[in-house]
Amino acid sequence: MKKIKTVCHVCEKMMKSEDSIAACTRCAANLANPTDEIVQKKAHCQSSVNALPGWTGWLYLTNKRLLWIKDTSTGIGAAIGGLVGELIESAVTAGKNKVGFSIPLDDIVSVEDGKFGLFAKAIIVNTKAGVAHKLGVKSDWKALLVK
Repeated sequence: MKKIKTVCHVCEKMMKSEDSIAACTRCAANLANPTDEIVQKKAHCQSSVNALPGWTGWLYLTNKRLLWIKDTSTGIGAAIGGLVGELIESAVTAGKNKVGFSIPLDDIVSVEDGKFGLFAKAIIVNTKAGVAHKLGVKSDWKALLVK
């Protein structure tokens, strides 16, 4: 049987399956109803959680959530490439956040200005769970997240 190609309307991941896919395997978006969640803004940025060292990835703001997905095209594994690169990347990232995070907009308590290093602008998104996500994006994101 020929495989069906499905592209997620949120994170743009391409998936193949013999049956139709109900939810994205990367971001869990509802693929059966693509108008349910609409991307409002997207940016490539660095993310750090509770002051831990960060990763580069893609930040999405939808009408429902703030979503950050690790960029797998960068890092040690991508630099080396192939199976060896994937194994090294797995060892380096063991026990760390490999995929990213998804925060419902209602769970955002506050958004503050911040910095990565001396010059890179950032925002700090604080959640109801007490987690602080530092995101290397311009302050125009702050206005979109503040209620």
